[in-house]
Amino acid sequence: LTKNVAINYQYVMNGLEIESNVTQMFMGGSVAPGGYAWIIPKARSVANVGIGFRVGFAKSRRGKNYLDYFVGRHPIASQKLRNGAIQTMIADILPVDGATSRTYSESCLVAGDSAGMVMATNGGGIPTAMVAGRIAGEVAADHVLKHTPLSDYEARWKTVLGEELRASARMRRFADAFMRHDRALDLAMLLLGTAGIKKVVTCKIPGGLEILLNLLGY
Repeated sequence: LTKNVAINYQYVMNGLEIESNVTQMFMGGSVAPGGYAWIIPKARSVANVGIGFRVGFAKSRRGKNYLDYFVGRHPIASQKLRNGAIQTMIADILPVDGATSRTYSESCLVAGDSAGMVMATNGGGIPTAMVAGRIAGEVAADHVLKHTPLSDYEARWKTVLGEELRASARMRRFADAFMRHDRALDLAMLLLGTAGIKKVVTCKIPGGLEILLNLLGY
């Protein structure tokens, strides 16, 4: 279980002097082992500042310590955040191993985090939950009114979301080989380049990586 979930801590901070149109991501074993840290602007001087890590990669299970290091002592992030004030904090646990093998039963449909519908390479789950939730509502209504099978739900969400969820889970499993070693992770980022990193973050497998994943059985 600890390999397949991320533990996340996040502050909302204000009074910041940051670029309001730039999301910043930081990786490395000292700040977010097995995951990443982020500064996501919400307004000109307000941002979500957080970290997501996985216990199997971490030396400490005190997750908030990673967030406090990121805000207060990280050599780059702390300078960007030094004038900020913490307003609120949230924490959660996020599945990062792809969707569950079955998302319906005779009387139940599952969507969102409970169904593992999280983009494993970026932790995004709200858009997928909204899409799957709408499909679940439509299928449930059709089941009551027209007696259509609930299995239609799984077929429909997989048509819309399946490819991206599978791709992100495959890339996350492959990336685990690099996550324990910062130098290996740096090299992987260099090889991907800006265009490749953008594809990974948006759950699209770069062409060369697709070939490698197939050869290695991911």
